[in-house]
Amino acid sequence: QGFLMNRQKDTNALNFTGAEYALISDDVLARFVEGDTFTVSFWMQNPNTTDTTLRTMFSIGDDSDAAKRFRIEHDTNTDRLYFVAEGGADDDINWAVTSQDLNDGDWHHIVLVNSAAASRELFVDGASIGTNTTNGTQATSVFNTIAIGISYQATSIVNWYYGSIDDVALYSDALTDAEVKRNYNA
Repeated sequence: QGFLMNRQKDTNALNFTGAEYALISDDVLARFVEGDTFTVSFWMQNPNTTDTTLRTMFSIGDDSDAAKRFRIEHDTNTDRLYFVAEGGADDDINWAVTSQDLNDGDWHHIVLVNSAAASRELFVDGASIGTNTTNGTQATSVFNTIAIGISYQATSIVNWYYGSIDDVALYSDALTDAEVKRNYNA
């Protein structure tokens, strides 16, 4: 049901300095089609600094078409989380969530629950911080790139992440509030 990268935050975390990224294997990719129900969960730690750049923590896309992807990003200047889904049309989903104090140097648990019914819910540290029901045009192609630490756009790589990411999990269903809270407390 899920893919788990690591089981304990901060033990074998991926440490990004703005020049590294990780790609997830093809067998995991075959399970995800944009618009399907799925959950993305991970722990992240930002250094106690700010800059003026969007930093992509997680992205899924079609590497042959930069306009077909979704990503979870952190704007370190405004300290906002973003969920962006692009399907190559003008009605893409670009959802900004209010400030969350993620630049404090502490570990934070981030969960995005994407429902095939055009609903997304974002959680930080086990608590829901918002739901988005925008019906944008999303890609229908099979994803072929899952990246951690970058936004992979066809032939270019942008929005490099700076900080640590650990315990990445992908689920092929929508976790409930109780399951998100359980995973946060585990």
